[in-house]
Amino acid sequence: DGIACRTMEMFEAFNFSERVLKEACWVNEVTFWKPDEKQPERIVRHGRVQDAEDDLSEFPHVVLNQARVGVKILSACDFSCSSNERQ
Repeated sequence: DGIACRTMEMFEAFNFSERVLKEACWVNEVTFWKPDEKQPERIVRHGRVQDAEDDLSEFPHVVLNQARVGVKILSACDFSCSSNERQ
């Protein structure tokens, strides 16, 4: 599933953005395709755009399996709870 730049900022606040960044696929651009006019059975690149606008965030848009995202969130919660219990 896609993880927006702003969501990555929240993950940073909970101290696990680095683990997500290491495992995720970074989305830098989006490419569009269409049938080739000369050979319609083939496709050709039609266009390419930057995925996130400049200066939107210090974090990239990434893609990571939803189950892996859930594991990262639960691990952060477990660590946070166990840290508070020790105090």
